[in-house]
Amino acid sequence: TLAVEILSPSTRRKDCVKKLQIYRKAGVKHYWLVDPEDKTFQAFVLNANGYALVATGETEDIVSHPELPGLKIPLHELWNMD
Repeated sequence: TLAVEILSPSTRRKDCVKKLQIYRKAGVKHYWLVDPEDKTFQAFVLNANGYALVATGETEDIVSHPELPGLKIPLHELWNMD
């Protein structure tokens, strides 16, 4: 399973802390945080100890995910979605 959170200033704490706990308890394996304001991306994978950060990127990076071979996310395309 995958949950993707798009952060906004008004929900940042809730998305980064509270929802992380909710998803962990529900057993959501992949949790991604996308921050359009800071232009950052973080990918977490659930393991026995909780969520582990497995991929990060910012602005113009092309992010790949170690558990999803072949997946490449060109972050500049996220920021230019008008």
